[in-house]
Order: sequence, then structure tokens, then C-alpha cells
Amino acid sequence: MNFIVPLSKFIGKRNLSCSFYLRRYNNSLQFLTDHSHIFSSPIKQIKDVQNGIFNKTAIAKLKSIETRGRGLLFLPSKNYTDHPKKTPELIYIPRLLRWMKVKMKLRLLKKWDPNFSEGAFIYGSLMALCRITEIIHEDDPKQLVGLLTEPARLKLTEDMTHKLSKLQKDIIQLKMSDIKILVPVSVNFRQVGNEKYCDIAVRSLALKWLEKKGQLVLVALEAEFSRNYTEGAKAEWTISNFNILECALLNEISSTAR
Repeated sequence: MNFIVPLSKFIGKRNLSCSFYLRRYNNSLQFLTDHSHIFSSPIKQIKDVQNGIFNKTAIAKLKSIETRGRGLLFLPSKNYTDHPKKTPELIYIPRLLRWMKVKMKLRLLKKWDPNFSEGAFIYGSLMALCRITEIIHEDDPKQLVGLLTEPARLKLTEDMTHKLSKLQKDIIQLKMSDIKILVPVSVNFRQVGNEKYCDIAVRSLALKWLEKKGQLVLVALEAEFSRNYTEGAKAEWTISNFNILECALLNEISSTAR
């Protein structure tokens, strides 16, 4: 017998507007390494990297990243973590119309930028999110300079100073292996005078073990990446918004939960 439990059962609804689920088997969490049964769509191997995204010298090999159907990037723990204890299986259920709209806009972006690679963009997003969580963990807002736009930097600095608890700062740091799901949730094209911009918002969900206490840590993030596509502008994406949707220790639920 198996059933799926919404994460809201663990932490309440709070800020999680997406549908994320933990799968339970026989009234207990099961730690799986084979996720091939979740989606039937074929795995797309990402072979190229777009120049000018985040770090030109990084991202040499992306074969281990599995880009599944329905707008999902799933990173199985077996490929990335050396921690012997596996995290529970995560399932992301997208809103179909929103997913289709995002996919259509990403295709339109290729008219602006024929070299745009969604896989390379997502990989760069993963690296950027991990770096920001590292800075938050170190509680050193000065390191944010140059990584975010000025309004986004000031907002995140304010959050670090007044909103995040010491515990949250202690547990928020992520490795790429911790981020189980990352998905683009919106794509926006805008024009300011003679300049044209593209903004892509992504949402991620990370699970990791807190080794000292043996508890699961949930970190849900939302970030917006912006790029100036005006001719002659620097070819790079910058974080223009960064929100910590959730950063908490998961509480176990009863065996009768459905």
C-alpha cells in the first residue's frame, strides 16, 4: 500500500503555492534512488551550454542532469550526494496551463536569442541559488554585491537582518545535490524605452538531512533572473528578486495521515 502526502501536512500551507508531495509507503517514509517510474516521458540529455550564462568556465558536463517532462528538473540523490542516508522521494505536480505558457514563452525567447539553452539556464540557476544560500548561512550581506540587482540585494539584506532566525541561517545552505526540484514558473518580456529585457522566475525545493539532529530540512526558494537583451548589453543573467518561501525542519506525521 502506498499513498502521497502533501508537504503541507508537515509544515502547514504557509508560502508553498506549488503542489509538492512526499510519497509514503507502508506508513513510513521510504528512501528511494530510482525515480524512473514517476514520469513516463524520456530523459533529455543536455549536451550544450549557452555562452554568457552565469559562469562561462562552469557546466562542462550536464549528462547527469535529468530534465523530465512537464517542466520538471529532478536531481536524484544517488547521482549527487555522498551522504549514506537518502532523502524521501519528491513529486512536483505542475499547473498544466501555466506550464504550457512557460514552455511557449521559452520558445519565443529563442527568437531573441537563438543560443538560449533552457538546460544551461537551469543549471546556472542551481549554482546561483546555492551560492546565495551560502552567503545567507555565512550572514555576510556584503558578498551579495554584484550578484543581485540593487533593489533585490537591499531586500534580501533586510530579510537576513530582520526576518531570518539563527536556526534558519544555520540550516539554509544548500549544495546542488540538495535541490531536488527546480522549475521555471514564469517568463516575462518587457521593453523599457529602447531596451528590451527578459525575466524568468524559477521555484525550487530542496531536501537535506540535518546530520547533528537527524531531521529533514526543507528549503523552498523563488528567484527571478533578468537579462538585458538590448544590442551591445552584457550577455549575463542577474538575480532581480529572491524570496525564501520556506526554510524549516520537517515534522513527522502520524501513520494514519492520507
